[in-house]
Amino acid sequence: MTPFVWMFISSYDKLRVNIIDNHFINNLSQLEYSGFDSATVPVCTFTIRNKPIIDGKGSYVRLSDFKGSENQAPKTLEAVQNPNCGWFYKEYQGAFEKIPGSQIGYWIVTKTLVIIGSLEPLVK
Repeated sequence: MTPFVWMFISSYDKLRVNIIDNHFINNLSQLEYSGFDSATVPVCTFTIRNKPIIDGKGSYVRLSDFKGSENQAPKTLEAVQNPNCGWFYKEYQGAFEKIPGSQIGYWIVTKTLVIIGSLEPLVK
């Protein structure tokens, strides 16, 4: 369990590239900011394999729409039991390389990732 800022901010670009190239995110749950009683902390939980799985898809749960600590566990369980719930995602880890900075944007659909990857950057 860590703060989830490593998934997005530029100071963690090298870490994300290292994870994408050399490891595999099995699963990740991004909790809502108030995912714990008496604390407003942006955290995620995850497991990582020590080897990449080239064609493997990781499982991701996005709980940002479910306020309060009492909703985090039930909504996670619901996502596992019903992958079509709308907050459960499966994504190829290599797709994150198409997002600038290799951000872990698992909720972005594959077609959007292809479009982003084909665009020229505005600033080099």
